[in-house]
Amino acid sequence: MSSIDGIILAAGYGRRLRPITSRTPKPLVKFRGKPLILHAMESLMAVGVNRFLINAFWLSHRLKGFLEGTFGMDIVLSRERTLLGTGGGIRQFREIVSPVFIVHNSDIVHEIDIVPAVRKLRDSGAMGVMILVDRPFNSVLTEGDRVSGFRRGKGMTYTGISVFRREFMDYLPEKGSLVEGIERAIGDGRTILAHRTDAFWMDAGSLRFYDERGR
Repeated sequence: MSSIDGIILAAGYGRRLRPITSRTPKPLVKFRGKPLILHAMESLMAVGVNRFLINAFWLSHRLKGFLEGTFGMDIVLSRERTLLGTGGGIRQFREIVSPVFIVHNSDIVHEIDIVPAVRKLRDSGAMGVMILVDRPFNSVLTEGDRVSGFRRGKGMTYTGISVFRREFMDYLPEKGSLVEGIERAIGDGRTILAHRTDAFWMDAGSLRFYDERGR
């Protein structure tokens, strides 16, 4: 697989994990003995990612120090002065990102094989591929193998992992959500494919799931 960047979304306050995140940025909260950011990085390294583009906000100096002290890999860390949202957090890397890139939330844990989604994008003329599961926060509507829109309580659950072509950056807001960008792309006639999986996946960014499975 040719060179591919991984964008890890690691900004935000981590409010769903308070009080744990009062003094620790969410990406450094440990899940089963390992910081969440490491779970994300290892998942991406398994796909062949050799450069990480990471955004940070709350207690970003802590994350910066951790990454500098732990890895000899190619890491670009953007410390946002104001929150840019998931869309703006991705868009800020538009000038340096690889032609095909993977987006990965920092607060998920999974056993998903991302390679098929990358291949699906490269073998098609699609703008992007969203990896979906059928639980538990459904909001992604699909028609066949295409994403058609978003509606709370309907459709499939977005795992927080997706693959895009660099041109998708043009649809993202400078400050706003990833969903906004996807809706703009679909409205412009571009195809966003759905890749469904039954592999283990969980949102580790909320206190309820963390208490049940993470400690």
